Amino acid sequence: MSNIAIILAAGIQERWGKEKLPKQLVDIAGEPLLSRTVRQVKSLDWQPVIITHHSEILNQYENCVQPDARRWLSETLLSTEELWADKTAILLGDVVWPKEILADVLEFPRYPTISGNYCEIFAATFGRDDKDQIRSAAEWATDQAELKKCQGKMWDVYNALAGFKTLTKRQWNYDVFRVIPSAGTPVDTYTQDFDTPQQYQEFLNKHAWARGTHNQHFDTGLRVVATGTGRCGTGFTGKLLSSAGLLCGHESIFGPKGLDNALRLLKSSSLMAESSWLAAPFLGHDILKNTVIVHLVRHPEKTIQSQMRIGTWGDRPSNNAYAQFHWRVMPDIKQYETNRLARCAYKYVHWNRMIEENAQGHVYIRHNIEDEPIELLKKLTEVKVFEYDDWKDLPLFDNRRYNHVGNREYHFRLHNIPKKLQGPLLETAERYGYEWS
Repeated sequence: MSNIAIILAAGIQERWGKEKLPKQLVDIAGEPLLSRTVRQVKSLDWQPVIITHHSEILNQYENCVQPDARRWLSETLLSTEELWADKTAILLGDVVWPKEILADVLEFPRYPTISGNYCEIFAATFGRDDKDQIRSAAEWATDQAELKKCQGKMWDVYNALAGFKTLTKRQWNYDVFRVIPSAGTPVDTYTQDFDTPQQYQEFLNKHAWARGTHNQHFDTGLRVVATGTGRCGTGFTGKLLSSAGLLCGHESIFGPKGLDNALRLLKSSSLMAESSWLAAPFLGHDILKNTVIVHLVRHPEKTIQSQMRIGTWGDRPSNNAYAQFHWRVMPDIKQYETNRLARCAYKYVHWNRMIEENAQGHVYIRHNIEDEPIELLKKLTEVKVFEYDDWKDLPLFDNRRYNHVGNREYHFRLHNIPKKLQGPLLETAERYGYEWS
């Protein structure tokens, strides 16, 4: 019986810095990280195969294979299909593996199994009978990435695979899987090896640069922040999360008074989550660095209809505090000062874009508010905000009328919106899975 450990080292390493050596070659206690992983894999009686296009790795290591395609991780995974054996492990090559954890990954008896911590997936193991499902899942993730509907990462492969068969997902209390940090990291501080999760956690705790999103659990009191454009379901989501056992406010922390007021409220708040469109500009603040971000999206036509109906989002800044907040955060809106519909369309595009940018580095979940509410809870379970049984038998809030704009809808057509906004609006809608006839 053959046991093959496929070590993926074919990324473009944008955050690490393209001018540097591949991050898989960073020194760990006097040994390149990739050499360390290869040695550990061999010690567990698995055969390592390195997937890479980096000449520095190809020239230094045996058993290297250049992938036919590598735009996304899912595509790289597909290119390894001919290597899949009786037992196959997919390992990310830029991970520092404590010996105990790698042994747990490779020796765990059930297949297929996904392994990682509360916000990242770092390994997958599967057997001969799982190959068709793995291929189909990787193909789906690659197709969706081609359409810009996902990033083609392990989470996307996992989500597709979960639709084919029951999975075992292994997670650990320790956040031991530290992907080598981004450019600027003092790599000479990796002077010790790590056999146990405890040793690695102790090492991370000594270095301020290592205390990132992937190393600490939630410590602000807010485990989740849900945000969107406004009129996209933040009120509904607050009620849903509270009914599921995660006490969630709606604009209780983040309001029109801005960040300083929110930080003051956070110090005394007992809330576990917050749902507010006014949180969007502050997602990158250090106080939320370990908070899961839920990006709520709604069809742009319905969103703009609702914004036009209630007035607040389309108002000029002299009218109310909410409008003043928006004009302060997004001053470019002034170019449409005399066109309220254009302002709402501009806000849909650029507010959503701001959320995506500010959520970088976070555990990020995008949820279409038209989908079943339980789908959001499932996504939050996957990142360990909930344990599955926490909400399974609870009477969940599911009053869909809460998301409806009522009978007084504001009717408009796409051609009523300035032409230079129509393209970005349609592109954003398509990226979120919406069609606009």
